[in-house]
Amino acid sequence: MTPEEFNFIIDSQLNVCRDVLGTKAQEYAGPVDRLHNFKQAAHLQEISVKEALRGMMAKHTISVYDMIKSGKTYPMELWGEKITDHINYLLLLMAVVCEEDSTSPMDEEDAISPIDEELRELFKTIFEHLMASFNSNFNTTKEKTNA
Repeated sequence: MTPEEFNFIIDSQLNVCRDVLGTKAQEYAGPVDRLHNFKQAAHLQEISVKEALRGMMAKHTISVYDMIKSGKTYPMELWGEKITDHINYLLLLMAVVCEEDSTSPMDEEDAISPIDEELRELFKTIFEHLMASFNSNFNTTKEKTNA
């Protein structure tokens, strides 16, 4: 994969994530707090907001792992949906962590650049690991199929 192709995938995926988070905000978040449902789930279960999010994210993590482990071929549309959900939960976790740490990119004008750069590097690393895992699984499955 060329660097251009890789960058296109990253840019496209992040745009999809942003769009889905915007759409889901209307459904799951209150008009004031994007983390409303996670806070309510935490309150109902008497756990932390991170723990509530972890529980909801586990479903998506298990789904991705099951797809990889199955060795089956899935449509790219399904991979895209599952990967987007997983990335979005990690983005939501970042928001929870920032809020708990009282770190807000809106506090100072120049605070957004370092946070953006850190997030960019974090997601780049996460995506590289996911792609390596998918490629490894795909190659193993391909070898089994050809055997």
